[in-house]
Amino acid sequence: MNGTRRMVERCGVRVSVPASSRLAIGLFLVLLSALALGAVPAAGAPPQSTSPPAGVQPQTPPYITGGGKMLGPLKSASGVIRVYQDSLPWFGENRERASLLALGKIPGGDYFIHPLTDLAAGIPANTAVVLITSNGFGVPGAAVHENAPAALANLESFVRHGGILVVDMGDNLSPGGFRAPGAVGTPDLIFPSPPDDATLTAPAAGPDNSLGTADDHRIVRGPDGIAGTADDLNNSNVDICCYVAHGDLADGITLPPNATALMTARFGGGLAKPIVAEYCLGGGRVILDTNTKEFLSQQPAGNGPPYFLTSLLAYALSRDARCVVPVAVDIKPGSCPNPMNTTSRGVLPIAILGSAGVDVRNIDPASVRLEGVAPLRWSLEDVAAPALPFQGRTNCDRDCTSAGADGVLDLTLKFETQDVVAALGAVSDGTCRVFQLTGRLLDGTPIAGEDVVRILKKK
Repeated sequence: MNGTRRMVERCGVRVSVPASSRLAIGLFLVLLSALALGAVPAAGAPPQSTSPPAGVQPQTPPYITGGGKMLGPLKSASGVIRVYQDSLPWFGENRERASLLALGKIPGGDYFIHPLTDLAAGIPANTAVVLITSNGFGVPGAAVHENAPAALANLESFVRHGGILVVDMGDNLSPGGFRAPGAVGTPDLIFPSPPDDATLTAPAAGPDNSLGTADDHRIVRGPDGIAGTADDLNNSNVDICCYVAHGDLADGITLPPNATALMTARFGGGLAKPIVAEYCLGGGRVILDTNTKEFLSQQPAGNGPPYFLTSLLAYALSRDARCVVPVAVDIKPGSCPNPMNTTSRGVLPIAILGSAGVDVRNIDPASVRLEGVAPLRWSLEDVAAPALPFQGRTNCDRDCTSAGADGVLDLTLKFETQDVVAALGAVSDGTCRVFQLTGRLLDGTPIAGEDVVRILKKK
């Protein structure tokens, strides 16, 4: 080399860099190192730490879109995640890739990357999670693509049919930004004070309001899903230097009434406002945040998988993130206990009981399955009153009801007994068995319920 140019490698690509540019790159790297070591801007300083430095341009991600039928609802919890982005978040750290690789996702297998314009064409079938990463560079075109009516309609359809949508609404764009189904507006570009402090909420800590215990929210329990282990989130490892959030989920945006805040930061006047929240919409879940979760100073600092982002994605990919409407199920209405003779050649009557939260006329009867078995026929009639609990039943003598009609319409279904017996597999005489029922509302929202049955093996 003649000293005026040098070859450097970035993401496996060798690039020739003029000597005149190396000083600027070096200064930029010094800035990043200072951020990673915990440097915090002086009070009142502009938020330059999480704003793109002069001369740094957005990096286009390596798209891996794959094939697949568009506009299809989620058919199974396949674990396929699709990342939608027009550029790598913030300064190109690509930490969402590091997190997904750490979780065992395989690019081109169950992990795909799309431009935001692909949203308008539809979400490919069998997608479990959609992740829309931060518009950290504040590119107006990215918001235009995500806000397109067809894109937003497809996102809402995806969620209502059981999909999990994660939208990073923290950006460097003002006015405007990303939008999400179920919410109105987009967060204002304001900054927390103090800039580096985030706090997990009481719902994140669970009913005992104590982190590190078994009732912690799934997002707190880290990638392994086990409370009290080293990968758990806590109120120290969610803090970062240099603006833990860009905006909040209260100013400029209105969340639906059923939204739950999982993390807050303090804004003007010391008010705690949500920077991570979630809510169910139809059969799916929307997780919104303004957390700068892909930024290089997220703990542990660098380009590897950060604690919060990895925990968030592990939660989104888990069964805990699914939203299901619980329904009251009564096997053999009017009977308690509920016996089932495995040698019977008749039908097994089941009722999905109407309640204050469920109008059975909104259930798609053809979608109902008892232990995976489809019904022979169904009808609407009032046969029984629901009893708690709808789920978590274990005792064949107590977790059932013999109560009769209550004036509320029920959906009754008949199943071929021998088909149900075959689905159960090996059973023992006299055992108490929990039967699982699944189905969907007419709008695609999943439903689930259960009842207990005493197995009888009479000849």
